[in-house]
Amino acid sequence: FQVSQFSWSRPHQAGRLADAETIYKKVLENKPQHSAAWHHLGIIALQCGNNELAIDLIGKALAIKPNYAEAHVNLGNVFQSESKLKEATASYERALELQPNYAQVYNNLGNVRMAQKKYDEAVHCFKSALKINPSLVEAHNNLGNAISCQGKLEKAVASYERALELKPDDSQTQLNLGSVRVAQGKFEEAITYYKRSLATKPDYDDAHRKLGNVLREQGKVEEAVASYKRALAINSESIRTHSSLLMTLHYLPDIEDKVLLEEHNMWNEQHAAQIIAKTNFNQGKKENG
Repeated sequence: FQVSQFSWSRPHQAGRLADAETIYKKVLENKPQHSAAWHHLGIIALQCGNNELAIDLIGKALAIKPNYAEAHVNLGNVFQSESKLKEATASYERALELQPNYAQVYNNLGNVRMAQKKYDEAVHCFKSALKINPSLVEAHNNLGNAISCQGKLEKAVASYERALELKPDDSQTQLNLGSVRVAQGKFEEAITYYKRSLATKPDYDDAHRKLGNVLREQGKVEEAVASYKRALAINSESIRTHSSLLMTLHYLPDIEDKVLLEEHNMWNEQHAAQIIAKTNFNQGKKENG
């Protein structure tokens, strides 16, 4: 989120959202046309997950000050979180028209292109971000992701390694580097990176899941099961992790049928209704499209 460095926005910068909201509303009582106050209320709404309100509030800021680059950025962030990629693109591009050297916006636009599977355009965006700010760790990591999607795995590794030079304890980059090593069949290296990711962020459920996948491929079934269970203890709603656990349990030599049946029933209770609802929703979209 792009929070401006005003003295009266310090509570917001410190994460004290309720205090910040009170201040912004008091500002607006005296100055109803204060675009920054409207904008920052919109950021709070976005941080609280109220995207509809965030769009309305940031829209009020832009109605007062149409050339407010930071507001265009955050409006783009709202649209991106809503998967409204066309609208997000328009907001980010408008911000770049106003501030062409806005590295973070190129990075955000690159993420939109990734979601659209436009990998060449994503690479261009991330490189543009890094041309402006070579130390932007997130852009190096994201460039690695885009290059990886192009199938250029060693070049992706170079981007990830550059990100780690800048921020050695970045758990996301460690995870991504591990995934590239899996794609290359270098399982031991992958395990090393997944474990480094978890050393930095022990509650990273995706790292536990991916570690379990590699351990299963190596035939270390008991260790894989333990990794999946750790992942589920963090995020019990993950269908992918629970499915991997269920499949892997079948390879345990001494597992009882009763235990397998209980796990199958638990999977059905937690996930079957969600999958059916999603399938029906997608089918409805096709029929109405």
